[in-house]
Amino acid sequence: MTIGIKWFILCAVLAAGEACAFALPYLSPAWPSAAALAILAALTAFGVSRRRWYLVSLFFAGMMLAWIAVSGRKETIVEHAELNRGRPVTAEFKIPESIRYYDLDDGSRKAVFAGEIRGVDVAVNVYLERGEEVPKSGETWRCTGWLGRESKGGIFGRRRFWVRGKGSRARFIADVGARGAVERAVASVRRDVSGRIGAGLAKKGEAEDLNRALLLGDRSVMDSRTRKVFADSGTAHLFAVSGLHVFVIAKFFSVILSFTGFPARFKAIPLIPLVWFYVLVVGAGPSSVRAGIMVTFFFLAPLFWRKSDSLTAWALTFLSVHIVSPENLVKTGSQLSFVVMLGLVVWNRAACGLKGGFVKLFAPSFVAWVSGVPIVAATFAVITPGGLAANIIAVPAACCSVVLSASGVLASYVSDSLAGLFNAAAHMSTSILVGLARTAGAVGWSNFEVERWSFTECAAWYCAAALGMWCFHAWRSRVAVRF
Repeated sequence: MTIGIKWFILCAVLAAGEACAFALPYLSPAWPSAAALAILAALTAFGVSRRRWYLVSLFFAGMMLAWIAVSGRKETIVEHAELNRGRPVTAEFKIPESIRYYDLDDGSRKAVFAGEIRGVDVAVNVYLERGEEVPKSGETWRCTGWLGRESKGGIFGRRRFWVRGKGSRARFIADVGARGAVERAVASVRRDVSGRIGAGLAKKGEAEDLNRALLLGDRSVMDSRTRKVFADSGTAHLFAVSGLHVFVIAKFFSVILSFTGFPARFKAIPLIPLVWFYVLVVGAGPSSVRAGIMVTFFFLAPLFWRKSDSLTAWALTFLSVHIVSPENLVKTGSQLSFVVMLGLVVWNRAACGLKGGFVKLFAPSFVAWVSGVPIVAATFAVITPGGLAANIIAVPAACCSVVLSASGVLASYVSDSLAGLFNAAAHMSTSILVGLARTAGAVGWSNFEVERWSFTECAAWYCAAALGMWCFHAWRSRVAVRF
């Protein structure tokens, strides 16, 4: 059994413990104790016979951490439900990059952004009178409003926090906090990099905006029609900085360091700070932070005389994230990140040494789509076969655009003409991406609604995917022995 498999088993045990704690509130009173006793008996027997006592400890540690998270959220929701009867609640929010604005018929505006109130995820809806200042990304606002009662995802579903204007049941108070030295420095670098993305381009506009959106995740520069094109084609995820972007940038810096003759074993020393600086520049969103942690574990291995292993890095990242924040186990974004990355890790192991550039280039997009289908179908009740067709080419095109845009930014410090060549090439890749998105979005079967998948249907899909991966690995092993 390899080291990566051992770490993966630890992840499975921790996840099982947290899942049991999350499931207990939804079971009948008799079930929690019966299930806990059965699991305790089974794990204790396994631990005694195999001397795997640490698995039993990790399971119950996961249960305890998840139960603390559940209890904290319940307490917040109950407290706010009581307060809602008499007076609104005040909370502070740091405005994220993904804030959206809506112009209403009466001339007022609505700002919507994601926030958190003592562990409870909320979608903040701020209604502003005409002429009022609107929240901006990076600012801190103090809002007084009402926590909505509806929750589609149970105790961990996102609720709405209503902040109304004059004449309604909530009042709005702005409190723009001063940024620290690090935040100011990062914001300054972001503005500088954003300006250099268009360096050397003869005609700026959509080309520059899309390159900027891909490299920095700045979707505010995209108009509503362009956003809809990517949403309909199932390729909108390419403009949200995630593991794809972070790993491409990590590989980009790694190749540059290799050209400089930097020792491979010590490559992590300059590489990891560069990757985390990129994570900070793009806003340090949850998905980019998770990818940054995995990159850190992967490249740190040689410093400790270990071989870099993607499964071990994935497992260590999973443990780190879910020990600190157990609620990530039931968050859709986190589920997609870890499941898709695990699918890619398993594929890379099964396809190790595989010849054929076409398969190695386009198969990962198919594997990523297969890995995410059950989560998307169970959460959003939709399947996007058009997204599969588009992503097979769109993902490599987006990777090329990210690398070329990053090269253009670095080249702009030397020559605008050289930067223009890279940026123009990046625009060509982005144009391919846009063309694919429009074509896929125009096809009637590109996405369609389905009934929300049950746990059994999701499990059956993953079992079939695992069987397919095993069959592929077995076939490759027989072919290798034969030849």
